[in-house]
Amino acid sequence: MILIVEDEILIAFDLEATLQGYGATTFTVRTVAEALPAVESPDICAAIVDHVLGDGDSSDLCRRLT
Repeated sequence: MILIVEDEILIAFDLEATLQGYGATTFTVRTVAEALPAVESPDICAAIVDHVLGDGDSSDLCRRLT
């Protein structure tokens, strides 16, 4: 599953459609608060992360992903 962290809805939809078109399973969240628990899922194998989100930057999130 690919985690998409993006607060711009059109960008998120485009990423979802593109990845799903290639057969990927996606899970999209729009805030750091939503993303932090999502990264704990063992099903996440990749992530596309917008750095500047409405509720802060994604630095802590990126550290958890590595």
